[in-house]
Amino acid sequence: MTFRFIILIFSIIFFSACKIVSIDQESYQVTTNHILLGNIGEGEEYLLEEDYSSTGFVKLEQPIKLNASVLSFSKKTFRLYKEALEKQNGDFKINYIDSLAEKPKFVQLFIADKVSVLEQLNNKQNEKVKNYLKVQPEAEIVTSISFAINQQKLENLQKADNIFLIQKGYKRYGIEFYKEGELIDQLEMNEAVVFAYKKGRFCWQEDRKHKLKVVNIVEGEGCPANTYSKAKRAEQNPDYFKL
Repeated sequence: MTFRFIILIFSIIFFSACKIVSIDQESYQVTTNHILLGNIGEGEEYLLEEDYSSTGFVKLEQPIKLNASVLSFSKKTFRLYKEALEKQNGDFKINYIDSLAEKPKFVQLFIADKVSVLEQLNNKQNEKVKNYLKVQPEAEIVTSISFAINQQKLENLQKADNIFLIQKGYKRYGIEFYKEGELIDQLEMNEAVVFAYKKGRFCWQEDRKHKLKVVNIVEGEGCPANTYSKAKRAEQNPDYFKL
C-alpha cells in the first residue's frame, strides 16, 4: 500500500466525517443549501458536502403532524449555521458568546406522522410522484431539518402544542403553530436558515390486489421484512400468504 493511497483513504474518511454532525445524539447531513422538510430528492456525494437536488413534491390534502425540539447551539452547530447563513441570506442575526451560560437556540423539526405521508403519497393525486419513485429507488424524502429562525418565531414555536406541515401552494409547504386548537403563527421555510437534515428511504410492498404501495419510510436502516427498497423487487417477491 503506497503512501499516497494511505493519504487518500484518510482524506476521504476525514472529509466524510466533516459532512456529518451529531445533533441530540442523531447523525445529520451538513448543508449550506436551503433544504425543505418533506421534499423528495436525490443526493450526489462530493468531498466537502452532499448536494441534494429536489426532484419530487408530495401533494398534501391533509396536514402532517410534526415534532420539534429547541436546542442550544454548540460551537460546531453555530459554525454550521454561519456557513449556511452566507448562502441562504437570512434576515436576522444570532450572536453566540461561548463564555455565556445561556446559548442561543435552534430548532430540530421532524415528521412525526409518517403514516399520513404514506397514505397521501399512495393516493391518486400523487400518482406521478409514486411512478417516479418506482424507477428512481435512490430518491429519498427529507424527514428532519435543523435550522435557525428569528426570536419571535422561536418563542411562538415553543408555545405551540401542535405543529403541522401544510401545503401553501404549488410545490410549496408551510408550517403552522397551534396552541389549544388556535393558530398562533406560521412559518415560511424561506424565513429559516437550514444547516443540517436527515433523509428517509422508501419501502415497497404489493397489496392484496397486486398493486404496489409505499408502506414505510426508514432512516439509516434496511426495509422491514417483506418490504423492499426497490419497487421491482416488491413485484418479484409477492407475499403469497395474502392470496
